[in-house]
Amino acid sequence: MSVKPQKGHLPMQGSLLDIKETGSCIITAIKKSEYVNNGIVVRIFEAEGKNSSVALDFGKKIKKAEYISIDEITGHDNKNLIITECCITISINPYCIETILIEFE
Repeated sequence: MSVKPQKGHLPMQGSLLDIKETGSCIITAIKKSEYVNNGIVVRIFEAEGKNSSVALDFGKKIKKAEYISIDEITGHDNKNLIITECCITISINPYCIETILIEFE
């Protein structure tokens, strides 16, 4: 691995995601999706027993985001999931664990 500057357009530093709003939520897992080539799975836990929300900015355009089960099965109600270009915002109930599949363009 080279530590010298290279030709290219990427910044010298960056982040997988920027947490814009956390409420009382904790990200407990981030992993590559088992079934979607350009996707990741994020698991979030509400830790203080109150309704909360979390906003995550991934810094790249989101094609699709949806709630999934812990074993990555789709088909859940996505009504509390808001997608705005590079960011997702979710509402989460007290002490709940939510698993979200994010697919990028």
